[in-house]
Amino acid sequence: MAGEADWGRLLDDWGGYWSIREVLFKLHASSFCTQALIEGVIALRSKHALSTANVLAIRAQVSRMSMENARVIEPVSGMEGKFSLPHAAAQALCYGRATESDFTDARVAEPALRELRARTAIRLGPTLGWAQAQVSIETVDGRTFTDEVDLHQRTSAASEKWRVVRTKFDRIARPVLGAPAADRLADGVERLDGAADLREVLGLL
Repeated sequence: MAGEADWGRLLDDWGGYWSIREVLFKLHASSFCTQALIEGVIALRSKHALSTANVLAIRAQVSRMSMENARVIEPVSGMEGKFSLPHAAAQALCYGRATESDFTDARVAEPALRELRARTAIRLGPTLGWAQAQVSIETVDGRTFTDEVDLHQRTSAASEKWRVVRTKFDRIARPVLGAPAADRLADGVERLDGAADLREVLGLL
């Protein structure tokens, strides 16, 4: 097995860069071009106890890629909701999440979400990259709260990427496998760097 010095030489030969290190993992069950927006709305919702009752409007700027990819303005199905920036913002504010079970035909038709989408304006931020968003939420009492999201910065460390993946894995796998089995599998994967072989993980599968 190659040691650290061997990996160092390999990286030098390839210019010192592996694109896999830049991979980001989706936190939410919608287009990646909605992720930064959702994160910004959820953060403001949590920090300032915001709800549909006390929010007047949501304003946001996103990247050109986000505008072009998640371009559905008024979704009529759960699938369209995954590619709708206004719906992503409304879903995040109303429910504080955007999981697999949230993107249904019934959900996008909910009156509260439809009404909030009408009070949401998304526009192009010319300097923003695809993993960035600027979010501003105005309340009925005249306050304005803002957040700037850069998913590259928020999840640059390997430990933070693992936290994102583990949180999503737990949400999806525990109802299917049961919490004990899902935890054993995730823990086994986390220990792979020090494992002699794959037998532990393969046995759990």
